[in-house]
Amino acid sequence: MSQDFKRRSPVLYFSLVAAVVIALLFYYLYFEAEFQISLYACWLMCINIAAFIFYGYDKFLSLKNFWRVPELVLHLLALAGGFVGAFCGMKIFRHKTRKFIFIFIIIFAALIQVLIYYYI
Repeated sequence: MSQDFKRRSPVLYFSLVAAVVIALLFYYLYFEAEFQISLYACWLMCINIAAFIFYGYDKFLSLKNFWRVPELVLHLLALAGGFVGAFCGMKIFRHKTRKFIFIFIIIFAALIQVLIYYYI
């Protein structure tokens, strides 16, 4: 195995896990739920739940000194619309609260989502 693959494998692994979690949530909420919601609202619910779960899971892994969720995955979850779940995960789990880049990404993601919502 090349050194480059070993370095990227956590990002790929956790990105795939996040995609599966989001896909399962999306399938249940959009197709199987008794109530009908819009596609955009369903996406926001799924990505926020996934972001919250991943922040909690990363906090758990940090306490146990295991293989951590890469920061890039946490940033991508916030930028994809999960800024509320990321913010709640930061506050509830007291995780990544001192890193300025996480606060900046969450604010930036919120602004992007407001613009998307305004123009949809």
